[in-house]
Amino acid sequence: MSRKRKFKIMVISFLILIAVITLITWTVNKKNGKAEEREKYLHYHYVVDAYQLNYFYDGAQDIDQIVFSPTTATDEILNRWRNLADFSSLIDYPEEEIEQNDWLAVEEDFLDNFEHFKDVSIDMYDEAKGISSNRAIDEFFIKNYILYGSIADDNFMNVLIDLGFEESDG
Repeated sequence: MSRKRKFKIMVISFLILIAVITLITWTVNKKNGKAEEREKYLHYHYVVDAYQLNYFYDGAQDIDQIVFSPTTATDEILNRWRNLADFSSLIDYPEEEIEQNDWLAVEEDFLDNFEHFKDVSIDMYDEAKGISSNRAIDEFFIKNYILYGSIADDNFMNVLIDLGFEESDG
C-alpha cells in the first residue's frame, strides 16, 4: 500500500472518529438537557403545589415561560409565614420576591429559613404561658404549619392559640 493511500485511510479514520465523538457528545448533551428540563419542571410543580399557586404558560409552553398566580390558599400560607416572621427575627419574609411574583425565589427564601424553624418552635413554647412540650420539637412543626396549616399536636395548637396565631374552637 502506498503512503498516499495510507495517509488517506488515516485521515478518513480520523474524520470518522471525530464524527462519532461529536455524535456521542451531542446525544449525551441532549439527554442531559432533557434531564435538566425535567428536573426544572418537577421543581416548578413542587413550588406550585407547596404555595397553592395557579399557573399558565406565557408563550410556547417553554418551562421558563410559566407565569404563577397566587390563590386564596397562597394568601393563607403567606399570612402564616408573615405572622411567624413578625414573631421571630430569625424568620425572613420575602416581601419583595412576592411583589415581583418570583415564586422560585420565595421557595429559596423558605429553604433558607428552614434551619431556624426548630429554634422558633422552641421560642414559641417558651413564650406561651403555661404550655410545655411533651414531645420533641422539630423544624417540621413550623414548616407544616406555614405550608399546610397543619398542627403537630394539641400542645402546639395551644401554643398557637396562646400566641394569637390561631383562634380557639371553644
